[in-house]
Parts: sequence; C-alpha cells; structure tokens
Amino acid sequence: MKFKTGKYLLFFCLTGLVFSSCKDNNDAPAVTTTSSINVVNLVVNSSSINYYANGTRQNSYKLAYGLASGYLTVASGEQIAGVKDTLYNTIYSADITLTKSTKYTLLTAGQASQAVSGILLTDTIATGSKARARFVNASVNAPAVDVYFNNTVVSNTGYKGISKVAVVDTGAVTVKINQAGTNTVILTKTFTLSSSGVYTFYGYGLYNGTGTNAFTLGEIVNN
Repeated sequence: MKFKTGKYLLFFCLTGLVFSSCKDNNDAPAVTTTSSINVVNLVVNSSSINYYANGTRQNSYKLAYGLASGYLTVASGEQIAGVKDTLYNTIYSADITLTKSTKYTLLTAGQASQAVSGILLTDTIATGSKARARFVNASVNAPAVDVYFNNTVVSNTGYKGISKVAVVDTGAVTVKINQAGTNTVILTKTFTLSSSGVYTFYGYGLYNGTGTNAFTLGEIVNN
C-alpha cells in the first residue's frame, strides 16, 4: 500500500508539473514598445527641472534653464507627461500619446511665477539633398515673428506657434528674427547647416529681457 501511495503521489506531482509548464508556455510575453523624447527647459527664472512619465523620472541629470535632455527612450502609448522642479513641485502636466519608434521634443516654456506651457513637437521630418528647418516661438512675451534663413522666410509665428518646415541653404546660414510684418530686427545669429540635415530652431527668453533672461535662439538637430 505504501508503494502504491508513492506511485499515486508521483503521478499527481508529475501531472501538476506538466500543467504548470503548459500554463507558463501559454503566457504571452509582455511587449514594451518605445519612443524617444527630448525635453528642453525654457522656463524663465526656473530652477532645474526633471521629466516624468506616469510618475517615474526619465532623465538622469537635472536640466538647468536652456538645457536639453537629449533623446530619452520612454514607453510609447498614452501617458501622463510631468515636469517637476528640484523641490518636486509639478510645474507642468499633460496627457500625451507617443507613437512607437517616433521621436519627439517637448519644449517647456513660460515663467516660473506663471503658468508653464508644454510645446510637443513630432520630430519625424522628411530629409532631402538640402537642409530642412522650422521655427518654434517659445518666448512667453515675444510678439509674432518672421524668421529668415538667409533669404528663405517662415512668417508670423506667435507664442507656442510652430512654423512650416522650410527647405533652406546649407553651410553658413544667417538666421534673422524680425517682428512680424516689419523690418524691426529682434535677433540675428549664424549657424552651420549640413546637407540633408533637419533642424528645429526655437526662440526663448524674454522679449527685451536682459542677462540670462534675454531673448535668444536655440537649435536642435533632429536627425
């Protein structure tokens, strides 16, 4: 009887292992798809910031004013994008949806003492034999502007506005920002653009500001 009992126990144990193995093999593995996001701190008078997705910090190093994270690999899909200062105060939060294998830039704009805005850009731009460029107005108090890339112009871009993508010259390119519809020059800077390069330029700081808060121009290479 003891021998038979042992056989029955062995049979049930082996049967349990088989069912357990089958169950494990039938469980579909979790699939995580990813996107890339570049976060830029353009909040005037802000402390350094950190970027969060669904409550989890994504950047390794805090971002001081004017600095960008570079492209961070994050989960794609619906999520809550959050920006916090170094005291863990949430200064910006929004529901966003990121498409898998797609690159984005999030410009955080405004002033620390006021509401902060997020400007989310999709960085998938077709390339060609010449450079491509667009302009974003991230200066909270700047007027609408016309932006010249040598002789190519994108017109009338107001705060939080994103211009069309323009085909522009390569090599040394003078970027001139005028108050829209006028010859009043706000800023002029020269950049070197490569053939097939894709660029996002953004104005930030305060219109007529001084020192570190002065209106200036930033550049992102998107490819």
